[in-house]
Amino acid sequence: MKACRPHLGTYVEIRLADPGPEHALSAALSQAFARIEQVHRLMSVFDATSDVGRINRMRPGDTFAVHPWTHEVLALAKEIHVASGGLFDCGVAARLASWGLLPPAAVEVPASSL
Repeated sequence: MKACRPHLGTYVEIRLADPGPEHALSAALSQAFARIEQVHRLMSVFDATSDVGRINRMRPGDTFAVHPWTHEVLALAKEIHVASGGLFDCGVAARLASWGLLPPAAVEVPASSL
């Protein structure tokens, strides 16, 4: 069983290879997409109300709580940024959009602020 849905600025496909009963596979598929949808709500750059959308609108000195998943992803992104000598940069989307390589986000972040 497989399904594909648009999330996170791309298509997410989930395939279940277990030959279990169809109702159990359908339930597992629904649960998996529920988690993907939660990540989308929390971290989509295209949703101004997501944690990432709110972070993109922050001013210096602003603070607010984010979901633990968002915190974990951003902490890992920071570790990868340091480990890669800055080659990995999760904050590069605004610059890529300004170059026409990504669609613009719901909330524009000036490339000059990168």
